[in-house]
Amino acid sequence: GILLLTLGGMLSAAMSEHVYASLAVLLRVLVTTTALAWLSGAVLNNGRDLLNGLKAWCGSVGLGATGAVVALTSGWIAPEAIGERGRYSGFTQHPNELGAMCAIAMPVAIFLVARKSARTPERLAASTILVLIGIGGLLSGSVTFVLSAALGILTLAILTRFKLRYLIPIALIPLVALLIASTLSLAGVETPFNRFDFRNPTGDTKGNTLQARELGNAA
Repeated sequence: GILLLTLGGMLSAAMSEHVYASLAVLLRVLVTTTALAWLSGAVLNNGRDLLNGLKAWCGSVGLGATGAVVALTSGWIAPEAIGERGRYSGFTQHPNELGAMCAIAMPVAIFLVARKSARTPERLAASTILVLIGIGGLLSGSVTFVLSAALGILTLAILTRFKLRYLIPIALIPLVALLIASTLSLAGVETPFNRFDFRNPTGDTKGNTLQARELGNAA
């Protein structure tokens, strides 16, 4: 997950107007997650502990994403909960941090949903967390979220040899994401898909869409 986040984050930062600032956010997230991975390896001694750790990790990310959902639906805005162009940070310091967390946790949440031994309450809880993670990633408006989550989901599909119980939630994610993103866009909320917009009618090279970034780099 950390490697995929690094690749997605570097791709996004390379096209960003603020390259060094984007890399700084990515580095901060990587240091935190690397330390978490090392600590987890030191204290999780068996499969049951590891499973409980994965559940706790996904739950904490879902909780962080809940802050963005609450800010959007209730109008309550915590400090720095909403950033540039309507991007939400949830219970993190920056929208990109929320996007990075959601990108790392999404393949793990899919695994928890599709796990064969999961009981119905566990599967429902994991499904709820997966939805929160997806919505949180979209509300973050993070291009890194889209790129890293796509790489993570593809890797999960390959590692599980494209088993049907994993493919079903994987196949549903793009459909649900597009539905949610369309609804948010109609409400005027920034999503990563807006930042993939290749239209640039004003000729602005200082924007955050991919075309604006490319024009700015070429200028």
